[in-house]
Amino acid sequence: MKSLKSHSAAYIDKSNRASIGGYSLQSKPPATIANYINGLTGLTAYNSVASLIDFTRDTNGRAYHRLPILILIAQRLLRPVDNSCDTSLLDLFFDDYKEIPEQLISVICAMYVVMFKCRLVLQPRVLHSVDVREEAVCQLHLLRIVRRSSGDEAVELNAWITTCDGQHGWLAALQNALTLANGLQGLLGRSSELA
Repeated sequence: MKSLKSHSAAYIDKSNRASIGGYSLQSKPPATIANYINGLTGLTAYNSVASLIDFTRDTNGRAYHRLPILILIAQRLLRPVDNSCDTSLLDLFFDDYKEIPEQLISVICAMYVVMFKCRLVLQPRVLHSVDVREEAVCQLHLLRIVRRSSGDEAVELNAWITTCDGQHGWLAALQNALTLANGLQGLLGRSSELA
């Protein structure tokens, strides 16, 4: 949970993540943050319910393809499970991951929504795992609504989630996202060394 929290917080706040789909709240005028969050999620207050999934969309409008979400999915599935080996969760359980688990997507989206909610309150709030678990239920519901709809978006999303291999499969998208994140980390590391 701590890793998920710290990684998602960077994409919520830091302006240096904007180039790869970060939300960059620190660079926005404080008076505009609530409207920005409302436009992405439908949230109006901390205790409101997210009703929009626009925060998941990439620059082409594809739901659940925004790079910060793909990066966190990739970190869960493709990073080594232990520092002493190169084996990832996907390597260990390849047959179990023919599609991206809905629960993984919903937990990652829930982390972003809870962080957005925390930015809507005047007094800083401590983030608890129970908040993320409760929000994950709502996010799973929204994901399933999109997947069960009859439009082109649902067809494309379902095909992507259930297709691991190939140029348009999720594995290639996650590998690309992880490469971009690693490149950004290298760039950020070099710039802090130069400063």
